[in-house]
Amino acid sequence: MQPSPVRTGTPNHKPAPKPPVSATLTAVARHWRVDVETARRVLRAGRAPDQGTHATPRYLWRDIWAIERAGVVAGAAWPDTTRPLRSAKTVSADLGVDASTARRYAAGGRLAATRLGPRLLRFQPDLTPSTPTPEQAP
Repeated sequence: MQPSPVRTGTPNHKPAPKPPVSATLTAVARHWRVDVETARRVLRAGRAPDQGTHATPRYLWRDIWAIERAGVVAGAAWPDTTRPLRSAKTVSADLGVDASTARRYAAGGRLAATRLGPRLLRFQPDLTPSTPTPEQAP
């Protein structure tokens, strides 16, 4: 008879939670900071299929990231990509500029942004402009 293996570590050690694979329509709307109907329209326009395995519609994060043009996301980066995106208004408040300036920064490539629709622009949660803002200028 072989001895049982010895467990090390804390007795209540729990494995790290697995990153989410799919999101509900409400979670996607919260992530994009839009209403549910707008999220539904963007998902349809982006041809993101409903998984059809749950009672409520669920969408794969990889399809959501494809709409956001985020590309393939490694497992370690999942927490950052599931955080809610930010509007031009919230980004402009953090940068100390007007919302239209934040939109111009995005159009000029100074801020990374995702266009979810013709009038829907969203920014990643942790943004810094590639050139100084008026307060950062000498």
